[in-house]
Amino acid sequence: MRHLILAATTALLLSPSLVSGQPRRESDALVLARVCAHEAGWDALDDCSAIYDVLRGGAERHGMTLRAFAHAYSGRALRGQTSRPWMAALREDGAEPAGWPRVRYVTQRDGSARASAHPPWSGYRGQWLALLNHARALISGRVHSACEEPPHDWGGDMDHARAERIGLIPVACGSTRNTFYQRPSLVADRD
Repeated sequence: MRHLILAATTALLLSPSLVSGQPRRESDALVLARVCAHEAGWDALDDCSAIYDVLRGGAERHGMTLRAFAHAYSGRALRGQTSRPWMAALREDGAEPAGWPRVRYVTQRDGSARASAHPPWSGYRGQWLALLNHARALISGRVHSACEEPPHDWGGDMDHARAERIGLIPVACGSTRNTFYQRPSLVADRD
């Protein structure tokens, strides 16, 4: 737990808003929507709902705020340390995020890369704002996830083997891109 708190504190201290000299408190909905967009895409509302369950439950278990736990759990995405760093700059007002790509590169079968114009932000803005509104509805309690049990973790296809190896228990959460799991150590009574 000490490592989780240290990671969350470090993430908050290194957040782009503090580094830029413009301290601002980002809303829980903004942080949640950024994690959801990064982990599942613009339109994966079932995923976002289940991700909220994971983050909210983890925050409660560790006595942290949702934002602090999100930074501890998905810190690289929220700090822009992934292949899509602009996701950390998604804005609550829907304006184009800093670093929005102008060019995209597609790797060809022969290993070469082909460059083409990246679609403009205006084509994604509506989807981003809908995801952000969904995050707000989750946090306010107006919307709930479809998970049959409370999830503790999630992972993509690349995580299945590890999840199975460490004994995570899959949880049905609707039509999701990710798989959601319970940790056996956190399941009090499973019949």
